[in-house]
Amino acid sequence: MNRLFIIGVLAVLLGIVCNLGMHTTLQYTDNMIQELANAKSVSASGDYNHAQELCEEINKDWQGCHEVLCTFMPHARLEAIDQTLSTLPELCETNSIEQFYSECDRGSVQLEYLKESEVPTLQNLF
Repeated sequence: MNRLFIIGVLAVLLGIVCNLGMHTTLQYTDNMIQELANAKSVSASGDYNHAQELCEEINKDWQGCHEVLCTFMPHARLEAIDQTLSTLPELCETNSIEQFYSECDRGSVQLEYLKESEVPTLQNLF
């Protein structure tokens, strides 16, 4: 009887941890996608210095997210996003705007993929 109780407790704990991981991922990715869109819109208005500052903040924010997400996600996915986001400040500095837009879009797509991969759907389960 004690074994069944322990199994039940472990199942509940596992469900809570999985749910927390999913919600954390959704929250972090949504925030990062919004920050990328904000940096892109600021650069579209011609304020490249402010866009560069925003990109540096995005990198700092991502490092905090990375520390949390790497506890339960494959590092390869996170490293790809690291590489994309790390190029953004230099692209603003050199006024490579078309490439900056492309990298912002690439980062957003990578974050969307990361978000979708954590949602328990039939495609992700099987």
